[in-house]
Amino acid sequence: MRRHAQVALNRGYTSSVGAGYPTAVHAVGYFYFGTKRWAELVQYLIFPKRIICLRTNPPVMTCFTELLSLSSPKRISTPPALLLAFSLFMQIGFSQTSISAHKADVLYQQQAYHEALEIYENAELGTAEMERLANSYRLNHDTQNAEKCYAKIIGKSYDPINYLHYAQALQSNGKLATAKQFYLKYAEVMSGQNDERGKHLAAAIDRQLAANSPSEAVIENLKKVNSDKLDFSPSFYKNGIVFVSSRQPKNKLNQLNQQKDKWTGDHFSSLYFSEYDDSGNLTEPRLFSIGLATKYHEGPLSFLPNGEALLYTRNILFKKTNREHQLKIFSAIKYGKGWLKDGEIDLGDETCNDAHPSLSPDGKTLYFSSDRAGGYGGMDLYLARFSNGKWGHPINLGPAINTPGNEVFPFIFDDGTLYFASDGWGGYGGLDIFFAQANEDAEWTAATNLGLPFNSRKDDFGYVLDLTGTEGFFSSAREGGLGKDDIYHFSLPSPQANKKTPKPKVRICISDEKTGKRLRGATVAVFSKNKAGEFIGYEQDKVVKLVANENGSFEKQISKRDPFSPAEAISGNFQTDLNGWLELHLDPQNEYLLRAEMPGYEKANYIFSPTKNKGCFALQPNNCIQLSGRVIDQQNKALLAGAMVTLTELGSGQNLETTSDGDGQYSFCLAPNSDYVVKASKENFGSGNALVSTLAMSGSDALVTRDLELTENNNEASGEGTLVNLQHIYYDFGASEIRPDAALELDQVVRLMQRNPKIKIELRSHTDSRGNEGSNRRLSLKRARAAVAYVVAKGVDENRITAIGMGEDQLLNHCTDGVDCTEEEHQANRRTEVRIFGQ
Repeated sequence: MRRHAQVALNRGYTSSVGAGYPTAVHAVGYFYFGTKRWAELVQYLIFPKRIICLRTNPPVMTCFTELLSLSSPKRISTPPALLLAFSLFMQIGFSQTSISAHKADVLYQQQAYHEALEIYENAELGTAEMERLANSYRLNHDTQNAEKCYAKIIGKSYDPINYLHYAQALQSNGKLATAKQFYLKYAEVMSGQNDERGKHLAAAIDRQLAANSPSEAVIENLKKVNSDKLDFSPSFYKNGIVFVSSRQPKNKLNQLNQQKDKWTGDHFSSLYFSEYDDSGNLTEPRLFSIGLATKYHEGPLSFLPNGEALLYTRNILFKKTNREHQLKIFSAIKYGKGWLKDGEIDLGDETCNDAHPSLSPDGKTLYFSSDRAGGYGGMDLYLARFSNGKWGHPINLGPAINTPGNEVFPFIFDDGTLYFASDGWGGYGGLDIFFAQANEDAEWTAATNLGLPFNSRKDDFGYVLDLTGTEGFFSSAREGGLGKDDIYHFSLPSPQANKKTPKPKVRICISDEKTGKRLRGATVAVFSKNKAGEFIGYEQDKVVKLVANENGSFEKQISKRDPFSPAEAISGNFQTDLNGWLELHLDPQNEYLLRAEMPGYEKANYIFSPTKNKGCFALQPNNCIQLSGRVIDQQNKALLAGAMVTLTELGSGQNLETTSDGDGQYSFCLAPNSDYVVKASKENFGSGNALVSTLAMSGSDALVTRDLELTENNNEASGEGTLVNLQHIYYDFGASEIRPDAALELDQVVRLMQRNPKIKIELRSHTDSRGNEGSNRRLSLKRARAAVAYVVAKGVDENRITAIGMGEDQLLNHCTDGVDCTEEEHQANRRTEVRIFGQ
């Protein structure tokens, strides 16, 4: 069984050095010293030769060869004369490789190629060991050193695949004429063996030399996304891309952060997500889903059209050796904000490697790469169709697509164009990107090289194209990148493929029925009308059918969802943006039901037709109390847009989130007789907090206002609990007495603790910078104790409240020792905060 490291498979290479033609191995005789096996005779059938070798322990190999007929392989007994020759040879003696080379051989057999090559480089090597060193360089994509090693064994090794590997290294290194010579040599040796790679690859060099100028595509290295490791195989997801990377993981199973793949010497690959910011730039990647993370390799992946499920490549753990073993395709379901593993999909063969899933636009057909038996070469492309709740038997895409080499990384576009990478059809070097289309008889057209600038002398693969046909991404190991593989963005002046007309975009907004203001963060569930006239949608792992009753309202019928049974049209949950709008790609001929909801408003259903309805849909406020305010820069009083504002209900601990709009404003709908903490945060600012109570308030006309001030570059103290500044507890200079304005604020703390008996608090007092540091710490503790005494005097258990004096350690502004400040600025630092625990 051939097996593949994730990275090598992703790059289209296999660990079998003789892939692409039939090989058989038989041990035909053994030699012993006492009970210990010392040597064995091995017969290799590598057409058109039979090779008989003496393999000893420690490993050294001496071989005789003879030509065979090209008839079907049969087991052939070893001639007695040949056995006698080996016996005489052993009596005379033989050379041994060094112990270090033996250790490297063991690592090589374990596919720890990165570790093996480091030992081979410092050992005395025979032809067999030099071949393994060459393969180790090749399988780690070091074409320069691979070329040097293959050059030393050409003419000495009996394995014809070395002609091919040598030619591929030469081509990747820009030595086209010499590469063509060895491609033709390989074609000559493999004549009649159903392996035409040599011929195809030599012809491709001729085409490359006569190639026209590249297309008008503009490509760009994603420097903010790429690392110095492997970054490859992007997939579109929401407002960004998900891709595979072998960079140092920050969150993936922390106890295994230092574990590395012995094949490459890099970390095991993980899935990362990078999304576009407001300026249209991709942001720093973060781990896509800790729920999908394992000890070994994950990726690449493909999403179902509605984004609620995905298929991804993953290593299966080989438990007996605790090493990664096979690659298989697994499924996962969107659940809340994360992803839930749904197990391996059954594609009918447990012994092979299946990888690189790509789902068709309707989600009903899966394209993938596999080395299963019966293919044309190393990795072939297959398709499987989803029907009756399961994937059908895989179908090989045939000789128009597959070669004796490797076809990997399929991507099926919405017009039926198949893009993929291949090292068997010939091109500019390594893996090249090709495309093909199926005709009306489901037969594929000839694979066509995508040309420059998409392909280079190195590996190019992992191509994806957006719905417009004018933008996309691909992966490349080309020179000038940041790492071993980089992701590149490209744009085109016109659509690349024969595109279908995309569904038109429809803009919808959700507004407040009373004020007319558009609502940001409103959730809109889209249910599409099927042929039976029913509205169908999804909620996590459930299928939701909305059925109209006699009153004209809709009742839910919920059933277990088959995650890969595609929706008949768009469905799912969407959110309005900062300005209260959302965009949907809807079929103009279909009808939809929109279910809109937002905290503080009544849910509402709307029947919607893209050709008939336009504009906003209104939500009616429920009986709630409106909280509104502004997020402000404390230093210059500027309004801060894009701040994250979180509302926490202290009784239940439930959170709601929103973002301040372009005017720095935010709003929430509050329940009567409840206590809340509202907190604002923004990058490069400390957080701002406030207590909010709706005691004795009711009605939709009630209004609470809280402005939240943030201090730029404030290194606020970390710790458990929620820290809130009591805005009106100030002290006279040098004094600790509770002022009347402070008593009103402390009364709010008393009511908060009386209504929420489970919470405990710390009262933390601060001074300004004036005076002695030690004196200030003692003064702050005295002030905190005074505030605690006030609260306890009102009937609060003293075991639920603690006094802490912070002194002048955490000033809110620039008023440090020796700085001239106004009394108002100093008073801002003389404050009391409350840290709340147990909410």
